[in-house]
Amino acid sequence: MVVTLFGCIFVTILSAIVALIVERDPNAWTLKPDVELITIVYSAVFMVSIRSVIYAWVCRIKGPVFVSTFRPLGMAFAVFMGVTFLKDTLHIGSVIGAVIIALGLYAVMWGKANEVQIIEENVISRVDSSSDKVPLLQNKSMEV
Repeated sequence: MVVTLFGCIFVTILSAIVALIVERDPNAWTLKPDVELITIVYSAVFMVSIRSVIYAWVCRIKGPVFVSTFRPLGMAFAVFMGVTFLKDTLHIGSVIGAVIIALGLYAVMWGKANEVQIIEENVISRVDSSSDKVPLLQNKSMEV
């Protein structure tokens, strides 16, 4: 949560600097109580909070590999939603990027599954083995 806090603080500072440079009209900075303000508050409060909680939960359950793997998938999802709901034009670069992200996601998940399987096989072979090749401390049970 602290990392998320610092990330949000630095993104806010950088966004404010860029916004002040790009938009010099002071009337553009006035907030009106309409749909735009509701959208800003909704995305700032709920979506950042929900995303951070989901990332922390997945990190605790599955580990940091899954969080860092699914994060780029959000970009492909945003392109899909923009094309579907906002009628954005779909560029070939977006399609190629989404395919690369999907292939990378499945490659990481396949590698993680193989890693878990190899670790489980090594643990089972160590527990079942009573040969002299297994180190003494790994052959002992920790039960009291």
